[in-house]
Amino acid sequence: MNKYIKVILLLVVVISIAVNIIKQQNNELKDQSVEIQPEPVGQPNVISQAEEQPAPVVFDQQKWQAEQDKMMAEQAKLWLSFLSRREVQPMKDDPSYIEAYRDYVYYEGCMMMIGNALYDEDPFQYVLGGRTFEEIPAAQQQTLVNRLDRCVQLSDFSTGVYYAEVARKQLQARYQAIKPKTAKERSLEATLNLLRDFRENHNRLRNARAGEDIDVNLRFELWDIRKTLEQQMPQPLSLFGGYSEADQLLVDELNQQIAEIDQRLEDNKFIDTEWITELEAVKEQLTAQIIHELVNTTSSDAYLAIYGMLTEQYTQIEAPEIAAQLTGGIIIIPDKYASFLEPVVVHFRACELSHPCDLNSRLAENLCLNFARENAPLACETGVIDYYLNHHLSANQLLDVEHIITGGY
Repeated sequence: MNKYIKVILLLVVVISIAVNIIKQQNNELKDQSVEIQPEPVGQPNVISQAEEQPAPVVFDQQKWQAEQDKMMAEQAKLWLSFLSRREVQPMKDDPSYIEAYRDYVYYEGCMMMIGNALYDEDPFQYVLGGRTFEEIPAAQQQTLVNRLDRCVQLSDFSTGVYYAEVARKQLQARYQAIKPKTAKERSLEATLNLLRDFRENHNRLRNARAGEDIDVNLRFELWDIRKTLEQQMPQPLSLFGGYSEADQLLVDELNQQIAEIDQRLEDNKFIDTEWITELEAVKEQLTAQIIHELVNTTSSDAYLAIYGMLTEQYTQIEAPEIAAQLTGGIIIIPDKYASFLEPVVVHFRACELSHPCDLNSRLAENLCLNFARENAPLACETGVIDYYLNHHLSANQLLDVEHIITGGY
């Protein structure tokens, strides 16, 4: 009997020890569960989710202004350092309307050089067609230095903002503040106003034809789908194109889906046809007025301003009815020959209207500094007309120019 009691007591002790060990383990697990809670399947961790959300961006106007002021102060130091190495003549105090306007036009050729100078870089960098200053002929070197001196003279940074575009705007405001006095100046002002109205109407018409999105979110969704489809396009077999039979089937299918997306993008546009009709009528009216000025003006600056609008690369204004009048309605073919001959005709016509075309004129300077043309240095030593007659045009090309200028007679 005593033997059985001892066995029972031993089992009780063992069970008691096991229970204590299990309790201790449970307590440890409980303590750990306070620190790391298991994530339910499919549910995001609340803490990590909160950390992933970006904080709202608040624009700090004061900080931004301080950074701008610091940057402009640095720009001012660089500009003053640049000026200290040059002899700068002041601008004319009381220019006429046409003189101030020509200064503004001249500054178009200054933007890159002044922009470089403001960052303490070589002013002639990027304007020499990949060559160094030492590699160009002496005549072009001197003309380029003269241009830089003139550009520096015209650069007004009195606003405290050191950007070339700001100086250009200053020159624009300068001529616009002057009252035109002569008939040519009034003609120029009227033409510039016409061109301003034409550009503004052109932009409105372009936007009206593009239409407005009915559902902006849908547009973004469709563009994302379109981009995904384009990324699925297989690579062609060679640089010249071509696909395997399987890839061609995929390309056809993707192109079909892209076409459907494009159609949905079009269907999501609201086109105000009445507004377009009104703007087209305004365009027609302005076109007729500009053509009248182009054909009848006595102002060479007005004539060149119209040509300038037609050749602006950043606005890409297409006005074939106006452009046709530059050559008196005579069609020049092929296009490559037209692009060669048209500027010559325009320059002849401007010189005929008494525009400055001598050795020191802006037109001659531009011809001289055309680094893409091999015989450009010859324009540095002569006027516009002499350069064209003696160095640029062949006998047959000169006959074509005369034919156009005389109206085909």
